[in-house]
Amino acid sequence: MKINNKFPILISEIFNILKNIKINKDIFIDATMGMAKHLKKINKKIEIKKILAFEKDNLIFNRNKIKMKKIFIVNDNFKNIFKILKLLKIKKINFILFDLGISLFQIINKNGFSYKKNSLLDMRINNKLNKPAYKILNNYKKEKILKIFNYYRNKKYFFKIVNLIIYNRKKKEIKKTFDLINIIKKVTNKNKINNYISKIFQIIRNYINKDNLKNILKNIILKYLYKGIIIIISFHSIEDNIIKNMFYKNKFKKKIKLLKIIPQKLEIFLNYKSRSSIMRIILKL
Repeated sequence: MKINNKFPILISEIFNILKNIKINKDIFIDATMGMAKHLKKINKKIEIKKILAFEKDNLIFNRNKIKMKKIFIVNDNFKNIFKILKLLKIKKINFILFDLGISLFQIINKNGFSYKKNSLLDMRINNKLNKPAYKILNNYKKEKILKIFNYYRNKKYFFKIVNLIIYNRKKKEIKKTFDLINIIKKVTNKNKINNYISKIFQIIRNYINKDNLKNILKNIILKYLYKGIIIIISFHSIEDNIIKNMFYKNKFKKKIKLLKIIPQKLEIFLNYKSRSSIMRIILKL
């Protein structure tokens, strides 16, 4: 069987859910358009009158301008969604998607995204937003760097990494991906090296490109979601916990449900990238 990763992750499950609920699907909001795989499939299968899409990555935005009359694409972070909704006079949301993954295009083309090549330790999705990783690692105080890791509930092990970052940056600026990897290697078990490198890169990248997802979801549920659905696809427990904790801490009314869906074995076989994906569905009926 031919391996195929052209299909958007968990798209069949999205269609199954939409088929079984009665909501107004006139307006669809894709909060993280990316390469528009989900957007194109949804638009092809479902009758939608208007599409609002957000893409903060300049490279992807310019590369992937979709020729559709009914689509309005914003080159901006979805944290500004409420400003755009007000501008477009959209008062209710019935159908919105967040895909929190990064694309292969970004891994290949963005500095610092891949730890397998020695590039500038930047890690920004949009170069106009936030500080690059190397400035954070070289200039932030120890307490502030520790806070970045503590926020994502990681182990005491990271305390050693932070101490080494502080020590090494006095001798030489941490500027390239391999500079950071060499620091990590000094305190990591050889059998777990790739796992820890991946986790540390992930934590720093998430901090730099953070979107305040928790508050955005809360405000959508309380102020905009009207007999509708929020779909969030994440790729690690850090983001999934943010979604789950936001939902249960706010004690929403019984009419609002939170569902969890993971990919089937067949999808993982056909698209290995989907193996770590978790889809959360917030339903308000």
